[in-house]
Amino acid sequence: MCAESPRLDGSRGAAENTALGVFIRMNVLSLPRLVIEQVTPLVDGGRYPIKRLVADRIDVTAVIYKDGHELITARILSRLVGQEDFHSDPLEYSFEADRWYGSFEVARVGNWDMIIEAWPDLFRTWRRDLEKRIEAGQDVRPELLEGASLVRKRALIAAEKDKEPLENAARVLSDEKVGEETRRRVAFSKTLLDLMYGPL
Repeated sequence: MCAESPRLDGSRGAAENTALGVFIRMNVLSLPRLVIEQVTPLVDGGRYPIKRLVADRIDVTAVIYKDGHELITARILSRLVGQEDFHSDPLEYSFEADRWYGSFEVARVGNWDMIIEAWPDLFRTWRRDLEKRIEAGQDVRPELLEGASLVRKRALIAAEKDKEPLENAARVLSDEKVGEETRRRVAFSKTLLDLMYGPL
């Protein structure tokens, strides 16, 4: 992907020859359970970079689907070629043939990489199923313990600043001495949802 200013002549530099423009990343361990295909925008299947002006937003779509009942979460990762860190923007699901939509901004002149990343979202699936059980009036103590296990799993791979709040949340979810209403509030808190973002 090539970002241009209005004054550039559009010629391609050497670095651009190594940038395919679009990469698709899938968790190898989940294959063939999750599929990403029909990605746009692409030029000749990603062989050539697309061109945009600085400050343009690139509209991105992809068809993403999987077997099983777990929810999917997906995002766009973008960066200027040569930079180490990616910027993350969400992809939102549409029921139109499993198509996901998102965008990101081309903030600087240069060649850009774009990655579409998707994963079975075990935590959001757990929250959905927990909510259904609560609405049905079922005993949710086993589900709260399952949630605590997921949170502890995230704590093992989380950034250092996130480890303590994750461990505290897992402790509350698994502690039957804590009132169930408090445990439910933790389970459905926006803070915990944000901390749990990403593949497990």
